[in-house]
Amino acid sequence: MPGKSCLSTTSTSSTTNCYANLSLRRRKSSPLRRRTIRGGSVDREKGNAGHDSKKNRARISTFIKRMVFNSPKYLVWVVLLLTTELPLAQVPPPVMIENTLRVYPLDAHTLVRVDSSADLDFEAVRRPDILEKFRPLESVLAGGQPGWTYWLHFRMAAKDTLKDWMILLKNPAYQNVTNHSAYTAGNEYVDGYFLLSSGELVHRRDGFHLPKSQRPGYRHPLMNALPISLAAGDTADVFLRVQNLKKGHAALAAELRPSSLEIPFGKSDMHTLMGLCMGVTGILAILCLFFFFR
Repeated sequence: MPGKSCLSTTSTSSTTNCYANLSLRRRKSSPLRRRTIRGGSVDREKGNAGHDSKKNRARISTFIKRMVFNSPKYLVWVVLLLTTELPLAQVPPPVMIENTLRVYPLDAHTLVRVDSSADLDFEAVRRPDILEKFRPLESVLAGGQPGWTYWLHFRMAAKDTLKDWMILLKNPAYQNVTNHSAYTAGNEYVDGYFLLSSGELVHRRDGFHLPKSQRPGYRHPLMNALPISLAAGDTADVFLRVQNLKKGHAALAAELRPSSLEIPFGKSDMHTLMGLCMGVTGILAILCLFFFFR
């Protein structure tokens, strides 16, 4: 009975049982024991969670090892993802051209493909597997072997009608060299293929070793120029083939400009001396005629 004292019992055995039951009730209701039990339960839960986490990590590790090492298909995909350069197909954005008296540098928009065997023709370089091998032009002066072929690729779009424009190849190494001009690229053979959006293909040729009659953009023996005209709104996929049979290097810098825009050929010291001599000779001739007819 609640609140009843064990002293009120008369039997010795009953008194002993009363105190035993009272002690058991106190131990069960003790806050320290409750904390101990609860703490042990928490510790067991933490231990079980850590054990499950280790088992999950082990399962994931085993799955990855089996996927990579036991399946060549997955291994191939991993290698491709790590080594493939994207995008594979190199498609240069078009250069928008306006009909103004200005120069359009093309180097930043140009892709290049080196053909050491010189076996590729225009139809071959248009194939997707060959186009994938074109890379951005990094060096405008290629130092290969004699006979190597260099293919340049860029695209252009005419905002206005372009009439009598031309593509020039340049050699920047001659920019500050006496008796030379950057516009005297001096490439031996240059072929230009202009594939228009209408489907028409225009082929132009130039080069130091070609007869003057076969060079429609002829201005100077060492100058490489290819004329081009486009209607407003038309686009052209341009491929240039450059080859030198006697020298290993090739000048690959390119620019687009109107034909009416003057080309700044640098005058050499020899040209200056020849001009001075011819001027003095002309003055002497005039004086001789003046005194002769006097």
